[in-house]
Amino acid sequence: MEIDFCPRWLLRKYGVSEELQTHVGMLVSLASVLALLPILIRLPHICIAQKLLGIPCPGCGITHSILDVLHLKFRAALTVNPAGLLITPYLLFQVCCRIAVTASVLDGMWLSRVSRIADEIVLVALFSVWFARLLTL
Repeated sequence: MEIDFCPRWLLRKYGVSEELQTHVGMLVSLASVLALLPILIRLPHICIAQKLLGIPCPGCGITHSILDVLHLKFRAALTVNPAGLLITPYLLFQVCCRIAVTASVLDGMWLSRVSRIADEIVLVALFSVWFARLLTL
């Protein structure tokens, strides 16, 4: 779940040091995704797994679920995709920690280790929801 699409050349242009580029890139990317969520839910839903296999993918409904959690609509989030209840705090944790690393308050190596473990937990949650959905089809 570490989202990083911020170009390194842009970070270098603004004088971000080499050791902070990963953290700043992830911070900018996460902030962009969270800011764009209200727009993303208005785009047409295209799920390749749904189109090809006739079953929803593990991430189906996650955008709506994250927005529901951010609006404190936990029951709605649980209905759309229960994994959103875990993913949303994780994304917010990432934003806060990336800010702390760039401010030299937190060790970046520690955050990278925690993120790898949390990524695995998030993947297990997504695939657990998916598996449960497949059983109810």
